[in-house]
Amino acid sequence: WRPSRGEGARPVHKEALQGLVDCMTQLPREPDRLRSLRLFTATVALLAPEPRFAVMKDMIDGCPHASVTSLLIHGVKEEIQRSWPVGGDTDDEDYQPSTQRAPFVALAVGLVHRVLSGCSRALLFSSMDKIMAALNLYRFLLLRDRGGRVSGVWEDDALQR
Repeated sequence: WRPSRGEGARPVHKEALQGLVDCMTQLPREPDRLRSLRLFTATVALLAPEPRFAVMKDMIDGCPHASVTSLLIHGVKEEIQRSWPVGGDTDDEDYQPSTQRAPFVALAVGLVHRVLSGCSRALLFSSMDKIMAALNLYRFLLLRDRGGRVSGVWEDDALQR
């Protein structure tokens, strides 16, 4: 994962997270890779919700490792599950989604579409983990948000992408 533009210095947390991703993908021993995954997860959890989503989105968009990307997408799904409205009743006409409390929910549909549209047919097999994680997140949103009031997943423009 590298910055998309020619920015000068990267923030320290991005450098640290990139180092952990390198450990997860390059260390030969499985216990070391698992330890780096746990440390990566704990480090990302220290960020506030909106910066955490921004960092995860940047990493998902630019990570060359499909297995790491699928772990990040799964992390987004877990964040959505934790931030879902209590009781889950989004069919109520008075329901107003709180994007301040749940940026993962409000931005997840666009993230799923971006991940799925970025997979070329030539690289389909190597991107399978990433595709399956994105489809799993999309399925979760479709089932959980039947009224479409939290994520907007049922809106016409979201379905036509």
